[in-house]
Amino acid sequence: MAGKSGASRRYTRRMAAAMTIYLAAIAAGEYLIDGGRVAGPLLWFFALLPGLAIAAAVYVLGLYIVEETDEFIRMITVHQALIATGLTLTFAAIWGFLENYGLVGHFELYWIVVLWFFGFGIGALVARAIHGSWGMHR
Repeated sequence: MAGKSGASRRYTRRMAAAMTIYLAAIAAGEYLIDGGRVAGPLLWFFALLPGLAIAAAVYVLGLYIVEETDEFIRMITVHQALIATGLTLTFAAIWGFLENYGLVGHFELYWIVVLWFFGFGIGALVARAIHGSWGMHR
């Protein structure tokens, strides 16, 4: 990790923790909820846990933007997030109207998160093309 800022190293550790919780929550949900092994408040807890881990990931990204002292890297990160958000919202709106008119099947909303992170990667490609930098992953 040579050359990475302290903010970038903290971001990597925090995001790894959030994604580990996310993956563990999905695995636990598949096993416990789909297997009918939990009910009541525990059912709600395990159903909400993956979404809360995603909320933590969004918070981690926000912390990174606040903590990063390199204004250029911060700008690229915000640019990536805006590209990801724009692509995700556009997809959601288009798919929603197509679904509303019976032209496509239902899209499970938890996939929006995957789409957003994919868009964040597209944002990195755009940053590389425009600014010659991958942002925090110089």
